[in-house]
Parts: sequence; C-alpha cells; structure tokens
Amino acid sequence: MRRLGQKLYTYPGNPRAFKSLIAAKYAGVELELPAFNMGVTNQSEEFKKNFANTAVPAFQGAKGEFIQESNAIARYVLSQTAAGAKLLGYTPLEQALIAQFIEMIGALEAGISGWLYPILGYRTFDAAATEEAKKTVQKWLGTFDKVLLERTYLVGESVTLADIIFACTTLNAFKMVRWHKPPRTCACVRACVSVC
Repeated sequence: MRRLGQKLYTYPGNPRAFKSLIAAKYAGVELELPAFNMGVTNQSEEFKKNFANTAVPAFQGAKGEFIQESNAIARYVLSQTAAGAKLLGYTPLEQALIAQFIEMIGALEAGISGWLYPILGYRTFDAAATEEAKKTVQKWLGTFDKVLLERTYLVGESVTLADIIFACTTLNAFKMVRWHKPPRTCACVRACVSVC
C-alpha cells in the first residue's frame, strides 16, 4: 500500500467518507484519519483556512492540496494509481457513463437525506416533505433496479467509482429503512461494500 502522507478528516461512520476509504483500498493508497471532533476540529482557524465550508469529509494531500466534497476526493484518490484509475473508466464512453450515474446518484441522495435526516435528528420532521423524499427515493431506486436488472455493476463488468458512490450513498437507507420488498439494488450495495 502506498503511503503518501494524505489525510482524510471526518467523523466515525460517515458514509460520505466511506467513498474515499473504499477508493483508497482499490487504489492501494493509505489515508491517515487524524483525530476529529465534529464542531470543534472543523471550526478551528487552521481547518477553516484550508477548507472554506468546514464540511467533512475533507482531504489534505502530501503536497498541501486541499479537496472537499466526497465524490471529488474519491475520484482524486483513485486517480493516483493505475489500479485505482481503472475504476474511473477505460474509454471516454465508460467515463461518461460513470459521470452520468454519479449525477443520478446525487438526485437519489437528496431524497435519502430528506427521508433520513428527520430520523437522525438533523432536521425537524415534516410529514409532507418526508413523503416527497420517499417518492424521490423510490423513483430513483426503481431506475437503478432497471439498470441492474441484467448486470451486477452500473458500468462494465467490475466495480467503478459509480458503484462505490452508489453503495455509500444508499448504505444508511438500506440499514435504517424497513423495506416491504427490498430493491434489486441491495445486491449491488452488498457487492460493493463486501470487497472492503
């Protein structure tokens, strides 16, 4: 495993940080996880100087580069090695399809947040907003179910960044919600997470 003196700032159990941690395993890159206290570490002057919006995960490279936003960090981590770069797509078409699915996952994530944030205590419960969020989640999971009807991975024959982001984005929804009929996408999530 390559050690590059790279740091990932996050709190324990952050599914958005899992994207980079999984990417690092595929790429053979080591990420240091410094001690982090949410609301303290990310409010320090040093942290604010390097990361303007104080959100986590946040990445600090060995050469002083600073990256925020979980998808961007995971992409950068994968790009550092030939093994990792394979997960970004071999051809321009694969790269475009991976980007397409990442955009679609963003819409799904908005619904998941709207559904789960009141459960987690991050937002006040609003019945109408929660119902709308559930509809959004069901719509997008239905879309992904169709895509995965005859294949295991979103693009190609092996895990890509799109699969990693999909698995990490949906992880809490699959852990916390009781499904009457689990979506087919559960298998994709299990496949992506099991490799770590």
